[in-house]
Formats: sequence, structure tokens, C-alpha cells
Amino acid sequence: MIELMHCLRAMTLRGRWRSLAAQRHRPPGEWTMSDSVVMKAKVANMGWSQLLRERAPADLPENILENAIAISKQTRNEDGSSAPILTLGHLAFVTGTEVKAIRRLVGRKEDSAYKTFLLAKPSKTPIQSRGYRTISVPHSDLKTIQRWISDNILARQYPNQASKAYSPKCNLVAAVSGHVRCRWLIKLDLHAFFDSISEIPVYKVFRQIGYQPLVAFELARLCTRLGKASHWRNHPKWLLQASHSFSIGAYISSRIGHLPQGSPTSPMLSNLVMREFDEQMTALAASKGFKYSRYADDLAFSTTNKKTSRADCQDLIKSAYRLIGRFGLAPNLSKTKVAPPGARKLLLGLLVDGPRARLTKEFRKKLLQNIYYIKKFGPSEHAKRKGFDSVTGLRNHVYGLAYHAKQIDKAFGGKILSELKTISWPV
Repeated sequence: MIELMHCLRAMTLRGRWRSLAAQRHRPPGEWTMSDSVVMKAKVANMGWSQLLRERAPADLPENILENAIAISKQTRNEDGSSAPILTLGHLAFVTGTEVKAIRRLVGRKEDSAYKTFLLAKPSKTPIQSRGYRTISVPHSDLKTIQRWISDNILARQYPNQASKAYSPKCNLVAAVSGHVRCRWLIKLDLHAFFDSISEIPVYKVFRQIGYQPLVAFELARLCTRLGKASHWRNHPKWLLQASHSFSIGAYISSRIGHLPQGSPTSPMLSNLVMREFDEQMTALAASKGFKYSRYADDLAFSTTNKKTSRADCQDLIKSAYRLIGRFGLAPNLSKTKVAPPGARKLLLGLLVDGPRARLTKEFRKKLLQNIYYIKKFGPSEHAKRKGFDSVTGLRNHVYGLAYHAKQIDKAFGGKILSELKTISWPV
């Protein structure tokens, strides 16, 4: 059975072999790292199920092998482009972690699974109340598991085309490109986006991918966490009803988890959970003559139709609110904005009222001012004046702004980067 798992593991073309796990599980003199490389090459040239039959131990019962192949076929293509997980022990094997530790995480028995802290939200003005968002960072073992799930399962799935965030091929220019030259722009925001997505739709995502019910449940548990007890979390949505039963006693829990902001799996899972929402919202917008896109929790609607009125926009907003509610989400009413013809149209920090996305004057001014004062007072003094803990923090911040600028405006961004290279940064 160990050889069967090694074979399945090797067939995950993008799987990450860990030397510790390899040493822990393989018999002496067998299944070296070179074996895995050879195995991956063979998978690329022949069907994975055929290779699995060839490499399975001779004494492995035929029914176990065929069941493993049948289950795996539900979650992978014949070319080996996705990763099957047969059991929790199989997941522990491919991630190089202990199955007992994973079972404790699934059973919500690990209190220190996440490090949680508050992060201040950005504000437009110094006196504006920024508020905070809760960030939950998984500990090392859980992070290893979640990264494997992200790389080998979630990255092989496709969100709705209206979803523009958390995709390797997506950037801000591409995210707003569908709204350039718009006459009307409507912006909505989803309240507590990650916190509002429960483990139930996450479980459904893994089931849709093809995982067996128990494995899908365990994967959903590993990708969610129980929120802090509060009035909101006492809502029936977050409590299991008495009718629910658990065949595994260690998995019993009276509460339902949610996606943690700060987990490697949450961004892509949120997109997959929202596929049906995006499909319905796209249809709703199209029925009223608007284009729709979503960037995480930011929803955008636009139209170039000269006959569109403010009443049409209000009608779309009301319909969108109803659809948001049907999916168990809530709009942040204070962030609903409507930009009519002639007004400034800002989306994701970029101007979209022209033929292409542009940087704002405020952004350009802020970046130029940073460079001016760094040269005038020196990096150390400017870092203190701006409230940075170190010069490295200031340097990373300014370079981040410069690379963002280059993504939107190559000439301006390139000029800023050239200026930054002339600055003598203290070591």
C-alpha cells in the first residue's frame, strides 16, 4: 500500500517531494528522489491509470487497486494534471505530515492552529476611521497542508470569468479593462467577505471537484476555522442543527467554520465558492445592459449606453442586493457608489473613464513626493517622518508603488524605478 501511495504521489506532476517524508515512508533502498522524477516522466508519456497498475505491488488485492483508480478518476484527468486524495492518511503521506496531527485539525482540537491578529485597513485621509480586519495565519504544519491543497487541487480549477482576483494571469489592468470608457459606473462591496463563507459551500466545492464525501469534509475542515464566539457566530447559519450526526466521534462540533483571511487556500476557495454567484450576477447585469466583474469583495457594474438613467442604476443595485442576500452575503451599504456621466470614475485605484486604465494624479504625486523627500532628508530620516519601523520597510513600500506604477504606465513607472536606483540605501 505504501508503494501505491508513492505511485499516486509521483503522479501529481506539480507535487512537492519532501525529503523528510520520503525517508520516513520508503523502505530502505527503494523509492528514491530519482524514482519520483522517472515516475513523473512516465506519467507525462502514458496514462496514469495504466502506470498505476504496472507499479502496484503484486500482492495488492485487485479490488483495492481498482477502487483506488475509480475514485482517483473522479478528481484527475488522464494526463495526471490533478491530484487524487483517497484518505486522510494519503493526504498526510503526500504532504509529509503526521496523520494524527491532521485528524486533530479536522476535529477542531488544535487551539493553536492559527495565529490571529488585527490589521489596520487603509484610509484615504489621516483623520478617517480605518477600522481593522482579522488576519489568521496557519501554523507551519497546517500551512504546509494548505499550500499543497492550493497548489495541487485548487490551482487546477477555474473560477467564473467575471472573477478577476487571485489568478496568476490576472492583474489590475486586466481586472478593470472591461469597464474602460464607461458612462455609468456602480461599485458595491461585500461585508466581511471571507468571514461570511462557511465550510458548507467549501465542502461542496471539494465534492464538485470529485472527492469522496468524507475526504471533501476533511479538506473543508482543514481550509476553514472556527471564528471567535460572538452574537454573529451564534446565528443558526453558524450552528449545526441537532439533526446533523457524525459517524466519527472525533469530528463532532456544534459550530461551523469559515474561510480565514490569511490562509493560502482562502483566496482560490472564495473564487470557486462564488462561481454560481458570479454566473447569476453576470446574467443579472447583462439583462439590464451592464457589464459585471468581481475583484474579491469588490463588485463593479458599468455601461456605455447613453440611454441609461440613474433610476436604471438604482434598479440594478436593488436587484444586486437581493441576489447577494440569497447567497448568504451582505453588502457594505456605506461603500455603494454610483458615478454618472462626466464624473470621475475610479475602480480599484485606477481611472477607467478613458480608453485605457490610468494612474490617478494623487498616486503620481505621492510617489514623486516620496522620492523627493528621500533625496532631501535621506532614507533614514524620511522613514522616521513617515512612521516606518525601518528603512527596509520604506524601501519595500516605495519600490512596491513603483512596480505598481510600471504595471499601469510603463514610461512613468520605469522613470521612478531609475530614480530609486540612484538612491544610496543604508544597509
